Amino acid sequence: MQMFNEILYELLNQFTDPKKRIFLGYILLSVLIAFFWLIFKKKLSIKLAKKKIFDKSVFLSRSAKSDYIVFFINQFIMFLISPLIITQLAIATLLFYFFHSIPWLSSGMFNHTPVYIIVSLFTLTLFILDDFTKYFVHRCMHKFSILWAFHKVHHSATTLTPITVFRTHPLEGIIFSLRSAITQALLISIFVFLFGKNVDLFTILGVNIFIFFFNVAG
Repeated sequence: MQMFNEILYELLNQFTDPKKRIFLGYILLSVLIAFFWLIFKKKLSIKLAKKKIFDKSVFLSRSAKSDYIVFFINQFIMFLISPLIITQLAIATLLFYFFHSIPWLSSGMFNHTPVYIIVSLFTLTLFILDDFTKYFVHRCMHKFSILWAFHKVHHSATTLTPITVFRTHPLEGIIFSLRSAITQALLISIFVFLFGKNVDLFTILGVNIFIFFFNVAG
C-alpha cells in the first residue's frame, strides 16, 4: 500500500510540480495560446476552437491511449530504478573534492564576486548547458542506430497530446536522467568550488527563471 501511494504521488507530481513539463499551469497557458491563435489568427468561433483543442478523436485515439499506458509504465519503472541510479549529489561531491586536487585551482577563489553576478551567471549557464546537453543527447539518439532503436518509440505516435512527451523507451528515460544528473552536478560543483556559498538560482515557483518562461511560452 505504501508503494502504491508513493507511485501515485509521483504520477500526480508530474501535474502539480512547476519543474515538470506537464505542470497544469503550463498546460492551461498552452490552451489559452491555442485559443488565441485559433480565434484571432484562424478566425474560428469559440465553439469550433474549443472543439479543435479538445478533440476527442485525438485524446481518445489509439495512439493517445498508448501514451497513457506508457506514461504509467515508465513512471513505475523509474520509481523502482531511480534509487539505483547515481545521484546528482554523489557526482557533485566527487567533482568538488577532485577540484581540490588541482594545484592551480583554489576553493572560493571568486567568492568576493557580487552575489547578483554569481546568481545571474549560474542561472543562465545552467539553463544553456542543460538545454545543450538535451540537444546533444537527442541528436545522438537520431544519429546512432543503437540509440535510435530506443528513441524511435518516441516518434511512433500518430496523434499528439501533452502526455506524448513521456512516450519513451524506459532505457531512454534512464539515459536522460543520467544526463541531467551529470550536467547539473558538474555545474553545481564548479560554481560552489569557485564562488562559495553564494551560488543560487533566480527562480519562479522554485523553477529556473529561464525554464519557467520557456514553459510559459508554450
